[in-house]
Amino acid sequence: KIVINPTNTNQLVACGTSGLYTSNNGGTSWTLKSDSLFWDLAQDPVHPNTLYAATGWVQTLNEGSAGIYKSTDFGSTWTLLNTGIPQQGSVQRIKLAIAPSDPNTLYAAAVDVSSGLYGIYTTTDAGANWNFLPGTINYLSYDDGTAGGGQGTYDLALLVNPTDKNTVYIGGVNVWISTDGAQTFNPVSHWTLSYGPTIHGDIHFIERQPLTNAIFTCSDGGLYRT
Repeated sequence: KIVINPTNTNQLVACGTSGLYTSNNGGTSWTLKSDSLFWDLAQDPVHPNTLYAATGWVQTLNEGSAGIYKSTDFGSTWTLLNTGIPQQGSVQRIKLAIAPSDPNTLYAAAVDVSSGLYGIYTTTDAGANWNFLPGTINYLSYDDGTAGGGQGTYDLALLVNPTDKNTVYIGGVNVWISTDGAQTFNPVSHWTLSYGPTIHGDIHFIERQPLTNAIFTCSDGGLYRT
């Protein structure tokens, strides 16, 4: 993922499997800040110099370390947050989402060793303290959440409603919605046609169009809008 500094568009931060990099010249050259394996990067919508980055651990290779880092100087320096996320052995991938209406509120969906939901971590004070919501219902499974496993290392999406910080959308094989701050979720799509017209399975992105507030999902079957 790549983020741009809106006050100086020559400043970029990019992350991926080979590490996290910064650029001060529009991407002509890059400086390696961390050689960890990164899954995600999120930018505070009010304070764009504040960034959050998620690292991961890959079970099949036994490489990497799961965690969430924070920067307040647009990626120049980073601090590992005390989230309680197991660094190895339990959590592989982490997906981040910030509440546009309250940037102190963040959600982090963690994927377990079976590519199902390990749990969701939440903070309401910009990462100083975190609450863990165990994945007792597996929102990343192919059906009603009672089965284990999933495809969380392949498809995973997370978005917070632009005006309601307690409304959260999570996508795996299907899409689920929470209206109580990720305490509980209800399904809103199913990968089959068993319940009528639906979104194609395997959700990779859920994003908001900032001018219209329309929400788009991108899956293995294409692009959908609500």
